Parts: sequence; structure tokens; C-alpha cells
Amino acid sequence: MPNGGTLRFSTHLVNIDEVICRLSPFDLQPGQYLEINIKDSGCGIPAENISRIFEPFFTTKEHGKGTGLGLAAVYGTIKQHAGAITVYSELEIGTNFQILLPLNASAEESKAPPDEMIKGQGTILVVDDEEVMRITAKAILQDLGYRVFLAENGEEAVSVYRRDRTAIDLVIVDMIMPIMNGKDCFIALQQLNPKVRVVLSSGFTNVEDLEDMKKRGLKGFIHKPYLSGALSQTVHKALG
Repeated sequence: MPNGGTLRFSTHLVNIDEVICRLSPFDLQPGQYLEINIKDSGCGIPAENISRIFEPFFTTKEHGKGTGLGLAAVYGTIKQHAGAITVYSELEIGTNFQILLPLNASAEESKAPPDEMIKGQGTILVVDDEEVMRITAKAILQDLGYRVFLAENGEEAVSVYRRDRTAIDLVIVDMIMPIMNGKDCFIALQQLNPKVRVVLSSGFTNVEDLEDMKKRGLKGFIHKPYLSGALSQTVHKALG
């Protein structure tokens, strides 16, 4: 953040189930993990660089200002500890690194109540411009018992909802998308059905936008990247 900004660190305990393990590119085992989030309000990472940031010697810094080994070392260390690291970024908004590290099952003081997995039924429309997020959400929701429709942007979501709104019980919409963002999609869906149930998903959200959407009838908010327990509880509450 060359011009300054905010750097936030947060930690909490999460339970990783078989669905997340199956979807992860890392060799995760079901169980309890420490989740560490490092979030900044910087310039973000271009989409074409996201897949390369953990490569040794890859850097976008000027010559002499970076070796490209820092994130590669982080990646290797976390893999050695049987953990995982993912990154979510939006240009001009910021970047969030999520680290998962397995906990020692014998450490009684580290134990916490497991995240309750709440199964359900119904049809959910997931709207997200990132394919990995759509695939992850679909796999988790289907495992929970839901039928899932997918849309890549707000305009497609409105079209799908217009066609199948009698069958769709809930819409999970990403906040930041090309063509039509989450807030505009939410308003357009309400024009089709004032009682539509919508949950917002994002790694970064403007508090003012979120509060305005809550006043308009937003049913919930879920942080990305998705974890099964949190997603199941958010959907259950929104459908309740």
C-alpha cells in the first residue's frame, strides 16, 4: 500500500469438512483448523497475476525492490504444515489472504464447538463472476441437499430469475462483478419479486452499501472464500 491504507488481521477456529477438502488444491484432512485472514485496502492484484503470485522469482516490483521469493516461501511453509493458503483480490479495493493451519487434536485448550452443518432443501441461485467460487458454492450447497442454479454476472442472474423465479427460493449474489454489480442485481431482482430472498457474498464490502441493502430487505451476508459451516448456517437463516 504505497499510499497508505488499512491492514487487518483476524483469526478464529473453523471445522473443515470433506467437501472443502475435496475441492481444495491442497492436501487437507477433515478436522479443526486455525483460520488466519490478512486483509489490506491496497490496489489489489490483477487477475492475470493471481495464479502466479506463489511462483518462485515472480514479482511485479521494480528491479532491486523484490526477489519474488517471499510468497513462494510462505506457500512452501504452509504446505509443509499440511495447511492451505488462498487469495481473494479486487482491483482498487484490496486483497485478502486466508491461511488454514490444522490444529493438534490433543490440544484440549484449543478445542471449540464444531460449526453446525445444517442441511436443507430448495433451489438456490448462485451469482459470481469467479468460476472457482461458483463451483465451490455449488458443491457445498448440493452436499447440504439443495438444488443449485448458476449465473456469471448480475444480468444473467436477472434473466435466470425471470425465467425460473417460482422455483428459486434464495439468491446468493457476489457484490463486485462486471456488467452488473451485486447491489444493482439485488434491486433488479426486487423489481421482479419484492419478496425475493437474497444473501450477499463478498471478500470486501462497503459498510454503507451493506446497510442500505439490509434496509431494502437483504437476508444475510457471507464472507468469501466459502466454508461449509458458515454457508449452511447463513442459508438456513435466510430461508427460515
